Amino acid sequence: MPKLLSLQLTELYIPAATVGQKAGAMREWRALTALLRKAAPGAAAHLTRLQNFLNYTTNSSNPYTLIHAWEAANTPLFGNSNWAAIYHLNNANDTFFNFSANTTGCPTIKYVGLSRSAYTITLPSSAQSNSPQSWQDIISEDVNNCKIEFRDTPFSEKESAEIEKRLIDTCDLKDEEYELSFDEKGNLVFHQNSLDFAAPSNALNCAREYKDVANYAQSFLDELGLLPKESYRMGVNSIERFTMDVLNNSIKDREIIEYIVTFRRMLDGKDIMTADDEGIIVKLNKEGVSDLHYLWRDMDVLKNEEPKESLSLDTILSSYKKNDRVGRTPNAQDDVLKRVYYVDEKGTHMVVSIAEDDNYRNSVLVDAVTGTCYTEHEVSV
Repeated sequence: MPKLLSLQLTELYIPAATVGQKAGAMREWRALTALLRKAAPGAAAHLTRLQNFLNYTTNSSNPYTLIHAWEAANTPLFGNSNWAAIYHLNNANDTFFNFSANTTGCPTIKYVGLSRSAYTITLPSSAQSNSPQSWQDIISEDVNNCKIEFRDTPFSEKESAEIEKRLIDTCDLKDEEYELSFDEKGNLVFHQNSLDFAAPSNALNCAREYKDVANYAQSFLDELGLLPKESYRMGVNSIERFTMDVLNNSIKDREIIEYIVTFRRMLDGKDIMTADDEGIIVKLNKEGVSDLHYLWRDMDVLKNEEPKESLSLDTILSSYKKNDRVGRTPNAQDDVLKRVYYVDEKGTHMVVSIAEDDNYRNSVLVDAVTGTCYTEHEVSV
């Protein structure tokens, strides 16, 4: 069987296959995850993405298509990454439980990937961070850490029913067209089955102004009663698709087919990131909202602890290099460095995020006091 994944390029290859090859695909995928448990650097991040991909594709109640699952596994709030999928047009809707039959003739090959971050805005505007621009100045600030605690905030039966009703009305849904789930922590996950961005019927250009996309996502959340009242920072990424001309060895027909809008919590002008992926993700294409991931719990902020001295810039960059997937040295021209609150089961940490863009693409979080690096987490589906 052809290999499904190039680990170096973070690309998913979907070959034409018969239903009988499903078991072989699953065995190969599990073998890849076992191999990554022993690999370095960046093995933890790759392993997490593979496991999340498997969770999405094998979810018995609503298995994602392979392409949609690969996109979802690579675009959480914490740890979004460069990713791509190369697939035969006839395989656009394949799942692990339903492979298309073998195809003959010259194939129509599609390439899907995440574009570079295009738009960010902080709301309200008074919450905008006033942090200095110099990396050295940012690092040299004392770590004035506080304690942030989140309280599980599950939706009541009445609230859940009202949100579902509003979703049905807003998106004009039928029962078989969507999946909606709530949990005890406060997670809300919505997926509209008929709007898989890889489906040929939805392969139309949905290019809009990025500000319009952000406004659309805000209005959608407002309709559901879910637009945050606290300060937040929005980011917009786009998903692009190309046709690969096999005969002429070229790429053509660029089209934007989906937008990913993120809402991140803020405190004192700094973003809050959590191991639970606290925040909101809205995905939309030409026909409407395809996905909503929502976790916005009640938050308590306790008094500041005693300020601590930050590690040096050289020490933080050294820790970054050891944990980056390719071991590269970041620089101020190509990368974004900022102070961020990171909350996990051990408490609140003031960390330094070094990423390829302002939306934390391929971000590595380095504790500003201990030098510990925090990696991605497994999601529940």
